[in-house]
This record gives sequence, structure tokens and C-alpha cells, in this order.
Amino acid sequence: MKKRLPITTFIISILIVVLSYFMYQNYIAPIYLNNKAQEESIDLSQNQIVTLSKSSEQKRVYSIELEFSGNSASNLSIVLTDSIGIPMKEIKLKKGEIDYMFQDEWYSSECTLTFSSKEKMKGELEVEYRFLGLK
Repeated sequence: MKKRLPITTFIISILIVVLSYFMYQNYIAPIYLNNKAQEESIDLSQNQIVTLSKSSEQKRVYSIELEFSGNSASNLSIVLTDSIGIPMKEIKLKKGEIDYMFQDEWYSSECTLTFSSKEKMKGELEVEYRFLGLK
């Protein structure tokens, strides 16, 4: 029984390495590593509607990542709508230093961000985004 243990361990180790390589090639690299992040700067002193688009190499999109950073003098409400104008999500951010990450399912090729506030908006915001999907 003790002589079989090293052989079994070796076979299981080889299977884990092969499975890990397969998962990396078919899932991790195409979805996360090949979809580069894009960046957009937003001046909050103007009421803006910003449209974010997937890269031209992408075919299907099924998720979106948005990272907001910067500062705002007022509380913000950001409405995310898809490419045909259907509101999908509302994000509320408190005034001051902003560092917020949003990730959700997304099946549209575009995302429109509409910024609004009850007070006068002032400040700057950086939005780093990427649409996750297959190329």
C-alpha cells in the first residue's frame, strides 16, 4: 500500500496541472486577461451623460466592471442604462473621496452613465471600466 501512495500522488498532481492549464487557456485568459481596461475622465461641474463601449474585438459581453475614483463635493446618483436606454442599475455615492468598484452581469455592448445630484455637482471622477466577454 505504501508503494502505491507516491504513484497515486504523482498522477493526481499531473491531473491537477493539466486541468489548471486547461482552465487558464479557456476561461481565465480569454475573459480576464484579454479584456483590457479602458479609462474615462469626468468633470462633475457639468451635467454629463457618458457612454462607455466595449472594444471592437469583443463579440459577446456578459459582465461589466466599473471602478470610480476621485472626489465630489456632493452626493452623486449614477444611473446605468444599456444600449437601448433601459435603466439597469442606480449607484449612489457619498460626497468626498470616492473609491468604488461595481461589477455585475451585463449583456449590452454599451453602458450609458447619467450623473445627477440634488446639490450642485463639483469635482472630478475617473472611471476605469471593462466589458468582460469572449473575443
